[in-house]
Amino acid sequence: MLDAEYKQLLKSFQLEPKTYKCIADDWEVKQEEWYHALISIEDLPTILAIPDLRIYAWCRCKVVASDNSEDHLHWHGLVHFPKIKRESWRRQAKRKGVQLSSRKNTFKKIHCLDHVVGVLRYLACDQGQIKTRRDKDGLISLPHTHYARQPISDYHRHSRGKAACEEVRTGISRLLAKHIDFSKKENWN
Repeated sequence: MLDAEYKQLLKSFQLEPKTYKCIADDWEVKQEEWYHALISIEDLPTILAIPDLRIYAWCRCKVVASDNSEDHLHWHGLVHFPKIKRESWRRQAKRKGVQLSSRKNTFKKIHCLDHVVGVLRYLACDQGQIKTRRDKDGLISLPHTHYARQPISDYHRHSRGKAACEEVRTGISRLLAKHIDFSKKENWN
């Protein structure tokens, strides 16, 4: 998918990053069915067309080889299914003949607000996985570059590095915490 096609796709779905208040409000209503989505670029139009899917922040990613060739074009996003379960959507899509072309699409379950903060930090970073990380298959993953990043705040865009990543994570945590009612026990999960 070319950059112009990608921009047109986002425009057609009127996709804009949400606010920290929006995340906090949605979290307080329903803490289930939050995911860090990793979607193959060819399946992105299908994912964006899911009814009522909430998308808060995202980025495009690619692996750049030593010869400058690009591979494994994909999209990351913090997403939430507020009205249905992800599995329900998958069953309904299958019945209607909607199939995703890649088996590499994953929805990593979000378990707590700290995990939300970590995903938001990750989406704002200019680099994805590093060579020392291992995929599910146990093989060392290739480093990939985040581009076309759409964090909630442009202030959080940063280059990978322990100090920068920690500073951004702390900033995101503080901004999100301003909108969370911590007197409710369920918000401590």
